[in-house]
Amino acid sequence: MLKYILALSLSLYALSPVLNYYPSALGLFDFNFSLFGLIVIVILSIKCKCNRYRVYIKNEQYYILLMMFLFFISVFVSLFYSKFIEYGIIKLLSLSVNILIAGLIFIVFNRSDVILFSRFYVVLIVFLGFLYPLFYGVNAIDGISINKDNVAVYLSTGQALAFAGALLISFNVLGKINGSAILLIYFLLILSGARGPLLFLFLSHFLYFALVKKKLFSSIVVSALVVFIVMIVVQVDNGDTMISRTILRFSSLSSGGARGEYFDNFLNVITGFNQFIFGTGLGSFGVLLHSVEIKDYPHNIFLDVISDAGFLSLSIFFVFLFLYSKMYISPILRGYFMVPLIPFLEVLKSSTYAEYKLLWLSLFLPFIFAYRTEK
Repeated sequence: MLKYILALSLSLYALSPVLNYYPSALGLFDFNFSLFGLIVIVILSIKCKCNRYRVYIKNEQYYILLMMFLFFISVFVSLFYSKFIEYGIIKLLSLSVNILIAGLIFIVFNRSDVILFSRFYVVLIVFLGFLYPLFYGVNAIDGISINKDNVAVYLSTGQALAFAGALLISFNVLGKINGSAILLIYFLLILSGARGPLLFLFLSHFLYFALVKKKLFSSIVVSALVVFIVMIVVQVDNGDTMISRTILRFSSLSSGGARGEYFDNFLNVITGFNQFIFGTGLGSFGVLLHSVEIKDYPHNIFLDVISDAGFLSLSIFFVFLFLYSKMYISPILRGYFMVPLIPFLEVLKSSTYAEYKLLWLSLFLPFIFAYRTEK
């Protein structure tokens, strides 16, 4: 029974950026699913006494964990010269909690627990995926508004759906209906109009078929067919169908312009050699850019790390990234590369490395699934 509660709590924690919006919007209650999930996970992990499963850590993994620790220390040090100490503390606490949760799950989960978590996660995000258009889709219910921050709901929903697709493809968590569930995830991504997550899932899926399943020709044919269908839909859509949102977003170039603007803002903040090497202090980007205490970041993990803790910290992260990616050369892990890849692609274009829960959780799930043995 405990493993079901733990898996469900982890799925609530991972989906809290989406879940937190709806109860308040419906006038039911205000509830912090992130805090609830954190408390339950910590309590149940302690109850498991860290000896439920035999934990094997390969030599390469020790170096990966060491680099992660050094990276965390470098970020922690940058708090002491932050220009916005309140946001710096928020980012540090978020990073600490996300690493803590990922570490606890690494200790107490095994393969069956990963599958159980994935099932809870997929069921919940499918429900939220269908709920989303009722608020923000082309057929949105009048008079109901989740939050003025529409973009946050849109991005969080798309990111969560893409990650669900990675879990389904990598771990085959639903057996005979797994393929149908993957198609449903694609449909919900189209319905939401989340073009970035949709593109990331599609490209990762292509790589999965080409590199893992060794079906390069089939992947190319299917990809060409999908592009052809999309082009036809764009031509016949009159602006009234449920995919108008997707078409509008795919035809808009404003996002690319925004990415360039973020980079220009980064260059305006990092004005000296010392700032480039040591950063401007944790959470300081918004203050230096806007001259007021605004929570802002460069929307790219590499620029975000440089802005906070400098190129020295980014160098440590690069070593961590190299060692971690190298592990996926192994045939044992190769089939699970989509799980960490999709969250990483997300932090290349949006979100902040410290607060994005799926990034840190995804780093450990493939190792648990591939290597964890039960006592």
